[in-house]
This record gives sequence, structure tokens and C-alpha cells, in this order.
Amino acid sequence: MTDGGTSVKGRQWGGRRFAWLLLPVVVFLSLGAGIGSGGVWVPPELEVAEFSRRIGASVLNGEALRLGEGRDQVPTQTELRRGQLPFISIALGFRAFGLRDWAGRLPLVLWGILGVCATALLARRFAGGRVAGLSALVLATTPIYFVQAKTMLGDIVTLSITSCVMCCLAFAVFGGPGAHGGSLMRRGAWLFAGMAFLGLAILCRGLVIGVALPLLSVGVTSWMLLPRKGDLVSRVLTVAFVGVGAFACAVGVMALASSVTTAKVTLWAGMLAHAPSGPAAFDAVIQQIGHGLLPWSAFVPVAAWRLGLRRRSVFASADTRDREVLTVLVLVTLGLCFLFATLLAPWVGSFAFPAVFALAVVTGLGLDEVSASDHCSPLAGACTLGTGLLLVLDFRNYPEKVLTPFMIAGSQLPARFGQEVSTYVTYGVSPLVLLFALVLVFGRFLPAPSWLAVGLLSLSGLALSVGLYPALAAELAPKSVFARYQGLAQVGEPLGVVGSEGLAQARYSTGLNVLGFDSTTDASAWLLDVPNVRRWLVLPAGDLPMLDSEFRRRDPKREGLPVLEGKWSSVFLVSSSLQGSANQNPFAAWFTAAPPPVARPLTASLGGSLRLLGWELRDPKGKVVSWARSGHEFQFVTYYQVVDSVLEEWRAFIHLDGVKTRINADHDPLAGRYPMTLWNVGSYVTDIHTFSIDRRFPPGRYRVYLGLFSGARRMEVLTGEAEDDRVYAGELELR
Repeated sequence: MTDGGTSVKGRQWGGRRFAWLLLPVVVFLSLGAGIGSGGVWVPPELEVAEFSRRIGASVLNGEALRLGEGRDQVPTQTELRRGQLPFISIALGFRAFGLRDWAGRLPLVLWGILGVCATALLARRFAGGRVAGLSALVLATTPIYFVQAKTMLGDIVTLSITSCVMCCLAFAVFGGPGAHGGSLMRRGAWLFAGMAFLGLAILCRGLVIGVALPLLSVGVTSWMLLPRKGDLVSRVLTVAFVGVGAFACAVGVMALASSVTTAKVTLWAGMLAHAPSGPAAFDAVIQQIGHGLLPWSAFVPVAAWRLGLRRRSVFASADTRDREVLTVLVLVTLGLCFLFATLLAPWVGSFAFPAVFALAVVTGLGLDEVSASDHCSPLAGACTLGTGLLLVLDFRNYPEKVLTPFMIAGSQLPARFGQEVSTYVTYGVSPLVLLFALVLVFGRFLPAPSWLAVGLLSLSGLALSVGLYPALAAELAPKSVFARYQGLAQVGEPLGVVGSEGLAQARYSTGLNVLGFDSTTDASAWLLDVPNVRRWLVLPAGDLPMLDSEFRRRDPKREGLPVLEGKWSSVFLVSSSLQGSANQNPFAAWFTAAPPPVARPLTASLGGSLRLLGWELRDPKGKVVSWARSGHEFQFVTYYQVVDSVLEEWRAFIHLDGVKTRINADHDPLAGRYPMTLWNVGSYVTDIHTFSIDRRFPPGRYRVYLGLFSGARRMEVLTGEAEDDRVYAGELELR
């Protein structure tokens, strides 16, 4: 057996103490960094937070958490749709530190740290200190683990308690750490602790996941190894664990079946079940492991395969049987967990894979083998590299996979965040996976190859933990608007919020009492009707055009609604006046009060509502050009003047007609972000459409036709040179 920084061959590494000192720093940083970077994600986190607030207000007597008006009742377990423990944990954070987003997440971070400690203790007892450190690093930098620890979704409690239960039950059967770990008293103490954690596990996900999974895992492992390791206590516990585990599984399944018919959640079910939408399938579980464990998922299959093949040969000697216990335990746990998750998914939906700790230990054991020169394998390196690059390619093509660790069905990735995901996985994961694979191949020539290997992928996981996912949290639930308000507003300047969700977001992000508005119309009147009084308003991006249109209607000469924070975001902070601050209005380039300069002017009237003033071509830097090159991106800019109200929505078309060919560039005016019905009479509108022309179109001169259409109808061209209600706009040279 290996231990500390000594390899199987006895090779020493003087930097092992530094690695052990660095380990808690990485764990705390990965699990705790950024818990306040994002607001409360609506609706997934907000729903959990509100249930927890109600528990804190009513059960824990948190007077500061009360909202009154019948909004503080204790939620039923059916409302929670699972066990109560995650909600109680969050409520304790609110009760201790107030109604703030980070206060609700802090107890979950502590649960995550407890799970890492339990995993390390289990690995140290059976495989030595190095495997313990490696496993802890892997677990702490695994996305599905640190994401659950840093968001108020609650499943980190299940993940942590599962590792704690497994640790205690394994020590009860096989003996705990220390010289006297095998004494009857010590084993009884571990059994008592295991039973206590089993009780808590029921309060998370019910009997099947909370009780049956750990009992059967330890019981089956002990039964498989009983001929060599079994004493009387172990035999009794083995039979008890298998019997009670099977009974708990049967009762849990019956409780879930009852939940289908009654639509209620019981303590034993632990989850809200429904009629299955289809047969059991393992692809969702595979996807969760593959995308939720990146970058470690690149090595997990190789590690599990190697451990399964080498178990009999590597652990044949008596002094390595403890390591065999750990190997069999984690492999059996993974098998049972995979089976349960696959069979339950059609009935209860997807949930976080409970045995993440076992995946971390498998990885730690596999990495420890790297320290033995005869275990370095070009095949393992090639398989790891191939799997890693395949996962990276999947993230590049489908960036929404980055949401997998949240385990929220139907969640949508903000459109503009896809490029950031691609950048992170390309430059933050791919190179480190490549270096990791090289360590697997050439580890025999390197000092402490296992620590070097785990350091590479830990660095990649840490970059995701402190970089990508906090940025994603800030995008999913932006709170910078509230910080900006607190930094700019003077004493006595009130803040309003549109929508109940925004009101809750403000409550959890700032702790301030703000005004809530159910409609943009009411909010607009409050913000703009009182002159010489500066007021502030937070509103969703979808409501910004309406408020901006009303502001421009009242004062056409101003540059638009003052926007102080949130350019191109999902939430904006606006004010009734700028007072010296820069305006971040995202529509500023689209509307002007004076006629804009036009490179290719026209005179045409569309439907009596719009006057087509002309068009121009720009390169990607915004410079006006006279020709376009196929295969290259350019901007086609169309200028309108609003002469009467536009009563319905239209789409714009750009036709480039050549010899027996036509190039179409249909699009929504203003990228579909500012409805035409909100365009104010007298405004000048600049529509910028970016596109490229396929290289298959031949170079030459193309006739340009412009107009608007809706379905099969085109807006009538009343004046100007036209053909079939298409305004002839001159020619464009394509090179």
C-alpha cells in the first residue's frame, strides 16, 4: 500500500507537505468562491429560497424573515417535492445572517466541505494519505459537486450525506482508522454515527437513495469480501445491511408508487413521482456524469476500467486487502447508484448523481497508480485524451451542456454566454487534458506523477469553479444592477422593481425594502411623472423597449432612457436622469432625433407609416464601404423615418438580384429587440443587419431591393421606384 508522498517503488517527493498545505486552500476556494457573485436564479433558486425563508420565519422564529400578508406559512413536503433537510439548512443560514443570497448558500458550502472530509477519511483509512488527498481534490473541483455547493438547489446535502453514511458504515463493518479502529466500541460508535446520518439521508431523498443505496453498497461489498475479512460482527452487520437495505428499497418504491396516485410526497418517498414518460434509459445519467464531471470525466472511465481489471493481481497480498475493500466498495456503489438513478429517472425526473464521492475515489485510486512506473500506460493516456477532447468538442458545439451540473430541466443558457463557454473549454480544459494524458504516458520519468496529474486537472476544475461558473451565475441571476444602484444613488432616492420575481431578487441581493410594480405602465408613471426627483427602476430586458419608447415620446430630443447598468443583459437599472453618468442604453445607436447621414440616400414611402431614407454597407469595424466580398461578414444598414404609427409587426427583406439568382437577407428590424409598434412618430431609425454572402454566389453587380413583409404580404410602396412592393435601391458590387 502506498501512503503520503511515497510511490509503490518507495520514491520520495519533498514537496508533499506543500501539497497537503495547498489542499484545504483549493477545497475552500473551489467550494466557497463566488457564492455571492450572482443573485438568486429565478425560478429554480428563488423557489427553494422562498420555501426556506418560510421555514426560517415560522419554524425557526426568524422575525426578520417575515413578510406578512399570509406569505410565511410552513410549506408542506409536497410543496417542497423532496425532503426537508436542504431547506432547513438554508433557513438556518437566513436565520443567522439575514435574508441574503450568500447567507442561504453558506450552509450548503459547509455541507460540501463535510462531504469532502468524509471522502478523504474513507480513502485514507483504506488506501493511504495520498489517495485521500487525490480524492479530496477531485471531489472539490468536480463541477456537479461545487455547483451544487454554491447554489441554493439543495442536492449538495444529499451528495455530502451519502459520503458520510458510506464512510461510517464501512468503518463499522471493516474497522475504522487508528490502531484501535477495529475494536468493538469504536465500530459501535461508527455504526451509531452511520445510523444518525441515515436518518438525515431520509430527510433528503427518501428511503431508496438515502437508506437502500448506502446499506446495500456496504452490505454487498462485505458479502463479496467476507471469506477473507469476515468476523462475527462483520457477518452480522453484512446480513443486517443487506436485509434492511432491501426492505428500505421495497418500502421506498411503494412510497414512490403511492406518490404517483396521490400526487403527494411522503417522508419515505423523498421525491415527487409521476407516471413515467417513457422506459428507463441510462443516457441521461451518462450525460450527467460526462458533462457534470468535466474535466475529471475524461479519466473516470479509464480509472474504473483499470481498477476492475487489476483488482485480483494488484491486491493479492495480505497487506493490501484494505485497498481492495475500498476498490470494491466504490465500484459496487457506482453500479448500484447508476442502476437506481436510471430506474428512477422516468418516475421522478433527473436528480444529482448521489455517488459523486465514489467517482472521486475511483479517480484518486487511478491517479495513485500513475506513481508506479509499471502502471503508466500509453493506452490510458490516449483514451483519456480522446474522451476529454470529445467532451470539449461537445461543449463547443452545445454550450448549453454547461448547465448540466445544475440539474434543472428545461434551463436555458443566455445566448451571449455561449462564446464564453467555448473559450473556457478550449483554452482552460483542452491543454490541461493534453498535459494530463502526457503524464499518464511518461509518469515514470517524472517526480510525483500522481500529484502532478491531479494538479493539472484540478487547475482546470478550479478555473471552472472560480471563473466560468461564477460568471454564469452572474449572467443567470444578475445582481450588479443593485450594487450599481447602491453605489450611485443618493440618500432618499427610491428604487422600484418591476415584477414579483425582481422584487424577490432585490430582497435577496440587497436586503433593501424596495417598491414593487406589477406592470411596466405603472412603473413608467412612477419613474417619469414626477419632475426634478431622481428615481431608479430595475426591470427585465423584455420591458425595456416599452419604457424607452415612452421616455422618447415624452422628450424626443434626449438620447433615450438613462440606463446605468446592464447593457445587453437580462436585467437593467434605469433612472429618471443621468446626472453626469454615461448612458448605457443599448438602443442608442438605433434611434436619433435628427436625420442621420446616409451614404446611399433614397426617397420612398412604405405604407404611409415609414419613409425609407436610404442604406449603406459597412465592414465589421463600422467603416462605410462600397462593395462586399463573398464569404466575409458585413453590415447592411437601412435608415427609416417614422411618419405615422406602425400598427403591426413586420419583417425586413433585402434582395440582391443577379443573373438568374437572388440573395435573401430577411430579418427582424432592430434584431427583433425593439417592436415596431413602439417606434415613435418623428424618430429616425437605423436598422443594422449583419450577414455574409455564401461563396457559391458569383461576383458581379447585383440589384438591391428593400422592403417589409408579414407572411405572404408586403408593405405597400406608395412612392419611390419600386417593383412588386420592393423599393429599388441601386446596385451592389460583389467581389
